[in-house]
Amino acid sequence: IYVTIYVTTMIQVSFYLKRPNSEKSPVYLDINFDGNRIQLATGLAIEPEYWNKEKKSIKNNYKDSIFYKRIMGQMQDTIQE
Repeated sequence: IYVTIYVTTMIQVSFYLKRPNSEKSPVYLDINFDGNRIQLATGLAIEPEYWNKEKKSIKNNYKDSIFYKRIMGQMQDTIQE
């Protein structure tokens, strides 16, 4: 008899500004899984006025919002695969 057990780990991914009170802040990635937390720099930076705190994302009125959101989405998809 063979038994296959699938273990699913809930991974939560979100973004935040590392220095929200500065002129331009690095965007960080926050990964939570199994009680562990990892914070990584995304390589992106933005003026805090263009950051939506509630949605944890870049506002649509930022000049490069489409590009930034695409990059952030790819990071999130890669982690959650």
